[in-house]
Amino acid sequence: MKIQAIKWLSRDAEEASILVSDGKYSCWCFCHPCSAQIGDIVSELYTLDAKRCMAAPGTAPYITKHSVGDGHDLCGHLFNKENSIISIGDILVEIDADVPGDIVEGDIVEFSCGRIDAWIERKSD
Repeated sequence: MKIQAIKWLSRDAEEASILVSDGKYSCWCFCHPCSAQIGDIVSELYTLDAKRCMAAPGTAPYITKHSVGDGHDLCGHLFNKENSIISIGDILVEIDADVPGDIVEGDIVEFSCGRIDAWIERKSD
C-alpha cells in the first residue's frame, strides 16, 4: 500500500487526507500525525465507526467513497478474523467492529464506515 496523493488539511496540525493504493484499488484516508510523502508505504489502515458488516458471497471487492463526508463502503475477503482484518486486493483494513460469528476467513464481507484512518511510521532524521 503506497501513498499516491496528499491533500493537506493543516500542515501545522499535521493533518492530511492521503490516497492509498495497491495499484488496483485505492481509498482516501485520514492521517494524523502525518509526515508522509508520495510513494511512502502505509503500514496500517483502520476504520472508524464501521457498521452493517455482513457476508456478501459472490460480490467482487470494492472500495467506494461516499459522496458527502469521509465515509466509505467496502467489500473484501476476511483476511484475519481474530483481528477483524479484511483484504481488498493488497489493501488491508482493520474493522473497528466484530465480524459476525458465521463468517470465516476467506469469506467475502461488506460494510460501511465513517472514515478510514492511516498509520504511517514517523521518519527519523
